[in-house]
Amino acid sequence: MKFSAKILKTIPESDVTVLVNSCDAYKDVQMLFFEALKEYWSDLSYNVVLNSESSSLLNYSDKEKSNKPWGERLIDILNLIDSKYIIMLFDDFILEEKVDQDKINHSLNLLEKENKSSVFYLNVASIREHKDEPHNDFRILKDYADYRLNSVPSVWKKKDLLKYTRKFDNPWTWEIFGTYRTFGKNIFYSTSSQQHDIFKYNSKKGGAIYRGKWVKEVVEDKIVKYKLNININSRGVVNQSEKVDRSFFWKINFLFLGFKSIGLKMFLFLFRYLKLKMSK
Repeated sequence: MKFSAKILKTIPESDVTVLVNSCDAYKDVQMLFFEALKEYWSDLSYNVVLNSESSSLLNYSDKEKSNKPWGERLIDILNLIDSKYIIMLFDDFILEEKVDQDKINHSLNLLEKENKSSVFYLNVASIREHKDEPHNDFRILKDYADYRLNSVPSVWKKKDLLKYTRKFDNPWTWEIFGTYRTFGKNIFYSTSSQQHDIFKYNSKKGGAIYRGKWVKEVVEDKIVKYKLNININSRGVVNQSEKVDRSFFWKINFLFLGFKSIGLKMFLFLFRYLKLKMSK
């Protein structure tokens, strides 16, 4: 499918907010993110909101900063944003190419036109479930596909982003188990292939951060380029050729949140997970 050649409807700037998901411990990452955003999306005219524990919009107490889960914080800040659409970004998606505002406008128009739509993923999503379509601009994601709820850069209808988020979510459970909340629900759009990605960052490396550490190949030259006072050794550098395993406690908590998120559908998740493992 190609973007329409018709004259685009003008979506008021006040109807769109860019939400950058981060946390107080990632202030160094934020520095790099916003420098790249300024360079490669220089005509960005939407309001930009930083979602972190110390957000002035949230005005959390010290206790709330320490105790609020990521999902609850996301819900809280969305409820304080008076926009129909949310451009959802994470702070380690460091832009490397210019954002085409016309394509952002196209994605907004597509969502505006289709009442049953929820999201337009600005980068290709659910890669394992879909073949690239290099001659198309976008596609509709299959229902019951893994990672149908996805953390790639995206344009959301705020009401649906709220609908698919739970207070106890973290970014990993939101994406993996939250996907099951979307089954049989609404239309999810995605760019059709990496060559049509609209928010271009180093997705092959997974972004600038891996398990809390810098991905050196992604950030080293950019820190020099933007003349940032960031010592990458303070956070540490990850060698992506080495597998960094999750702790036993993290895995148990992950499974617990899975059952809390989707109940008996967790058995479907485990079946699909084991089936995928056995096929490799």
